[in-house]
Amino acid sequence: QRTKLNELYNNNRILEGKLEMLQGEAEDLRFHLFCFQKQFRTYVANKTIRTIQDLINYYLQKFKVDMSVLINGYTLLKSGEIREKIQIWALFAGKQQRLVKALSGGQKGRIALCSIIANHKLLNNASPTGGLNLLCCDEFLGALDVTGQNKVIELMEQSNITSVLVMHHAENT
Repeated sequence: QRTKLNELYNNNRILEGKLEMLQGEAEDLRFHLFCFQKQFRTYVANKTIRTIQDLINYYLQKFKVDMSVLINGYTLLKSGEIREKIQIWALFAGKQQRLVKALSGGQKGRIALCSIIANHKLLNNASPTGGLNLLCCDEFLGALDVTGQNKVIELMEQSNITSVLVMHHAENT
């Protein structure tokens, strides 16, 4: 009976391992059904949002701005439904989060500039001719103080994009 009991315990462990593997496969299949059957457009939109987020963070890092962004394109509700709403969060040291709309003018300006440059690069890379290496900004720095304006102008110079900045109320920049 002990031998038979040990065999049953061993078989039970083997079956539990198989069950765990099958549950993982079932979860993967549910994810694929969710993404590709019913919510394909949402899935593709969120992959695109992630690409934009990664490019923005690349430029924030390249320009030595001490923050990154997290863009959420949707929220999965407890009911299983999706609420589509884009929220942009600023992360400081990868931890502390604040909505971008709650940041200072200088912080918002740096994120906005990196967003513009990221989208500029995406559009140009999609063009068969390489696009236009020109970026025009009108009153882009209006909400910034002199120090913030100078910092953003430095970032524009580092971007290697021919830039035209129109500023009517700039002081000592």
